[in-house]
Amino acid sequence: MLKGKILRAIGLTIGIFWGVHAQTPLPTPVDLPPVSAERRREAMERLLEGQRFLLASYNLRSETAVISTTGRARESFLKAVELDPSLAEAYTALAEIAVSTPPNDIGEAIKYAHAAVRVDGRNFGGRRLLARLYTIRARGSDGKFDPGTSVMAVANWLEVTKLDPRNAEAWAFLATLYEAAGRKEEEIDALRKWVSSAPAIETQFYRAALGRTDSLTVETASLRLGRALVASGKPDEALAVLGNLVADDPTNAGAIELLGDAIAQAGDAAVRSATDFLRQAVYAEPSNLRLIDLLLGIFERSGATGEAIALLQRSSELTAKSDPLTNARVLIELGDVYRREGRYDPAADAYERAFERVRGVKEASAAEIGEIARSAFGKLAQIDSSRRTPLGIVKIADRARIFFGADSQFADRLMIDHFRAEGKRIEALGAIRGLRKRFAADESLRRLEATILAELGRIDEAIQLMESRWSTPSSGISAFDEFSDLLFISDLAGRHGRPMAAVDAARKALTKTSDADRQQIAQLSIASALQRSGDQKAAEEILRALLVQTPGNPIALNNLGYFLAERNERLDEAVDLIRRALAIDPTNPSYLDSLGWALFRMGKIAEAEHELRKALRYDSSSSAANEHLGDVLAKKGQLSEARRYWQTALSNTGSAEDIKRLKEKLK
Repeated sequence: MLKGKILRAIGLTIGIFWGVHAQTPLPTPVDLPPVSAERRREAMERLLEGQRFLLASYNLRSETAVISTTGRARESFLKAVELDPSLAEAYTALAEIAVSTPPNDIGEAIKYAHAAVRVDGRNFGGRRLLARLYTIRARGSDGKFDPGTSVMAVANWLEVTKLDPRNAEAWAFLATLYEAAGRKEEEIDALRKWVSSAPAIETQFYRAALGRTDSLTVETASLRLGRALVASGKPDEALAVLGNLVADDPTNAGAIELLGDAIAQAGDAAVRSATDFLRQAVYAEPSNLRLIDLLLGIFERSGATGEAIALLQRSSELTAKSDPLTNARVLIELGDVYRREGRYDPAADAYERAFERVRGVKEASAAEIGEIARSAFGKLAQIDSSRRTPLGIVKIADRARIFFGADSQFADRLMIDHFRAEGKRIEALGAIRGLRKRFAADESLRRLEATILAELGRIDEAIQLMESRWSTPSSGISAFDEFSDLLFISDLAGRHGRPMAAVDAARKALTKTSDADRQQIAQLSIASALQRSGDQKAAEEILRALLVQTPGNPIALNNLGYFLAERNERLDEAVDLIRRALAIDPTNPSYLDSLGWALFRMGKIAEAEHELRKALRYDSSSSAANEHLGDVLAKKGQLSEARRYWQTALSNTGSAEDIKRLKEKLK
């Protein structure tokens, strides 16, 4: 059915939907004899006659009448090429009839289209029809392109571009075919040419042939070009392309998302050049939080905190009356900037104002209001922790309990997080146990209690607590739950000095599933646990075996690269492995951290710093990336700034091993 629609879309150039024809031998016009003026005149008359029949068929309602009239049109075209075999337009019309009317014979249509371009190499209609027909043949029912037939489609689309260098349809199809073949540079070149092409008039075949909802517009081309440039490691050019797109349409969510990826990967000069168009877009859309976030990231990257504050204050003023929810989120962002600068009073004021904005809002959903309120309370608690005011957190928790009600865990979790951040783990353990009594069915609280026990050095109790869930007959635990719990135990034990227990739990998890993807996850956990245990050879063997099974497994690529970097071995291979993982997932903060660490081990300090700062732009709370950036800065002699990152890393880790190491660095 889909292919039928695509074939009929080809016929739209002459408007054919129905008709019948017999299989007719195709004339092969090679070394055609000269045609008399009289025969040429009669051939043109038959060509015009056929076109009149086609035009008449458009207005007929009876299927029988349409079939009859279309058949007469075909007879006229056949007579025209009999009289004048060099009449390319008649061959093209016959090809379109063949493909757009039952039995929709693509082979017959290709023969006629080939005849059209043989007798007239500059016949645009015949050449485009050939390109379209080979494109249909190349694309299977699963949407994938057959490489052999794709070559013919590409060759004919290239011929179309020779006849019409600014043909958007041709460059769009070439980009798609090159993408399917993995020919990245040619894909990007085709997309560049599509961007500079003339606007397409007829787009129905493009949509039908590829099953797309987009169109042959410059905006579509620019978006695809930006995506291809980011994926190919050309973020500076991507930034220019996407920047213009966002400046023209600040509501283009796809372009904004890609723009964020490009900014994270681009060099400083390219990022600075993005400031003007982003500022223009934010001024046009002051409630667009994603645009605001991107511009904030640029300001903070360059140390322009004053500009960041001014931007947020302006957006806050413009959204204060019209959009209270957006206004509250802008105030949260403003508070974050102040807090990172250590300006706690204006930060607390911004968070309080954000809470006040949503407290009386009736139009918004409870989930949206709750999200903003939790953010405001949580950040006020962080300020309180920085100020070291013991009663402050109690007051904040009391306010949260009143706002959210007795059925909410939020206030209690706020206190537990505070106790853990302050190193008061006995108090945290008492609080979590009290909370579990009230919410016995919430299994996430069991994991939180196990985590706190492990942080207290009571790892055996933590493991027993998790295992006790399986021994309860009425628990109704599934095999997947047990699999998930075992991986949790493996990670917990590995991070808290019990690597063999971690290995054992991960191996048990492997026995609990027959799913191939979960088995790979278990194998990755086993490798990590073995690495921690010191059995580096076994860990490496598992990861290399996984890469034989699934060569493009980004987690295995990254982990093997990181393990090599940790051991300070084969660093060139480590960097190559991690870059391969990033080629699959270029914005993954863990992979960026791994690359930064491997580069640091190689002594490439500037490159390492660039990658680690990029990692923190995607995940500012990453303990590993913060610690590694601190190490890089310490190597550069910037000890004060290094300590700031080490302190952030310490605040975001619960691992006893990490805590001990970071405290030593901070001394």
